[in-house]
Amino acid sequence: MLPRRGFLKLAGAMALAGCLPPTPTPSPVATPTPITSPLRFASTVVSKLGIHSIGPRNTGVHDLFDRLEAAGRQIAIVKCRDDMGVANLAASHWPQAITIGAFTDYDGALNFDEDDWSDFRERARRNPSIRYWELLNEIDGEWITQADLYIRLMPRFEDEGWRLVMFNCATGTPHYPRDDGGVAYAQIARACAAGQAGGHIVGVHGYGFDRANELLRHRSLARYLIEQGARTKIALTEFGPWEGTFEGTADFMGWCTSIDPALMQDEDMIGGALWTLGGGWADYTPAMPALTEYLATVTRHYAVQLPMVMR
Repeated sequence: MLPRRGFLKLAGAMALAGCLPPTPTPSPVATPTPITSPLRFASTVVSKLGIHSIGPRNTGVHDLFDRLEAAGRQIAIVKCRDDMGVANLAASHWPQAITIGAFTDYDGALNFDEDDWSDFRERARRNPSIRYWELLNEIDGEWITQADLYIRLMPRFEDEGWRLVMFNCATGTPHYPRDDGGVAYAQIARACAAGQAGGHIVGVHGYGFDRANELLRHRSLARYLIEQGARTKIALTEFGPWEGTFEGTADFMGWCTSIDPALMQDEDMIGGALWTLGGGWADYTPAMPALTEYLATVTRHYAVQLPMVMR
């Protein structure tokens, strides 16, 4: 288990990030693209922490959603992989909840063709509670191919009433422009510019017990997208303190309460889907009572202009 001083490092980094002076507003581009995304945060979303689920076991979720609804609050984000039961439950409480679905079969589908689309559409139509669909997962490279695929599929998803969650970058990616010559950021921005009007979003992943710079690296991407006239909402579609096993409620909640205020301050951050319920190496079911209490009572930290972490 990581030492308790990890909390101090993370909490200190969170406080520092919240206190940094705002980055100067970039000069406007010559022909700015209007931001007409239909995605808006519900006023009842307070915490930016949400749920990730990978299977049918959802112990504690009913109690969580009931408690939030009784408190006049809404869950920030629900992400389901293969089994969409938790998203169905969220939609029954809040019809406009941010529900994200993913089918593992399409994690590496760079050659997504007409047969793939036909199969995907049939499966997705059976899950009407999902509003956003993740396609491709943790592909570190092939940025042009990924962007081309998303741009090609946007009209089809929109016709079905869905939106794409694009890229879903692994922890430590997308690479900063200084590290790859700007390739990843440029292609993400190209896809985001194409998807602004339709309301498509970007997915990133973040794991780390005391790695504040990695957990907040989405801020660099968000600032870049604003500078490029491609401002887009971002979701942490996998998010958690450990890449290994669940290490106890106290440490889990200490991490959650340290990182959440920083996420609340990022106005383009939808939320972080905590990995994971339903099984897997980091199942935090034992922490659900404590998480429920926190989400139902935490005080809102209002959004501020994004401070930079790294570029």
